[in-house]
Amino acid sequence: VKKAMLEVSINYHKNDKNLGIPKNFLKVVSMARGEFVWLIGDDDLLLPDTFERLIPLIDNNKEVDFFYLNSFHLDDDYVKSKKHPFNINELPKNMKPFSKEKFSRKLNFFDLIDPKISFDFLGGMFLSLFRKKNWDEYVNILNAEALESPDTFSHFDNTFPHIKIWASAFSDSAAYFNNKPMNVCITGVREWAPMEPLIRNIRLIEALDEYKQQGLPVLRYAYCKNYALRNYFSNTIKILLNRNL
Repeated sequence: VKKAMLEVSINYHKNDKNLGIPKNFLKVVSMARGEFVWLIGDDDLLLPDTFERLIPLIDNNKEVDFFYLNSFHLDDDYVKSKKHPFNINELPKNMKPFSKEKFSRKLNFFDLIDPKISFDFLGGMFLSLFRKKNWDEYVNILNAEALESPDTFSHFDNTFPHIKIWASAFSDSAAYFNNKPMNVCITGVREWAPMEPLIRNIRLIEALDEYKQQGLPVLRYAYCKNYALRNYFSNTIKILLNRNL
């Protein structure tokens, strides 16, 4: 890290203790010094030309506050099969994108709440670049007690803190959907994967409720809710089988 800091302007911080997922999100955004924030996890990779494409995208869309940046899936078995540190120039050619939507375009923020664009309704933080001043204005709407809970995903606010903030901060904002992926998400390494049925049956519905409260049209809400609950019964069984997690 020290070597990297000599070559690149990096604001580095190591927490004294594990803050948990939601408070770590909040901490990272609070440290950001730029106009926009993009949260990249340790299971995400940038592409060789990411910034060559990203900077002009922002510069050419000055009025846009929120960018959805598509991503590629990559199974962690592929990464494990290569030498480390992993060379991003060795990425496979046939990676599948998260969003199948084919056309990049400017739209309204709530137009992004569409399973054709984002199957988890912006749940994946690594897919979104957002204007920091909007976030800062609404960061205090989160439930403080929920953020302190040691139980993972026990509350909407400690599962999708970013969605709660975004729903208020960008409800009237211009947004942009970028169909050509700018990063790679390594799948199969998330420790919370067994809790995915709970997220799909409960937390995603709460996310849609939050969007609706802030202005998501009723018909779009109903369409998305129907999509989110398409595997309701099988997910309920999985929740009951894993209720001690």
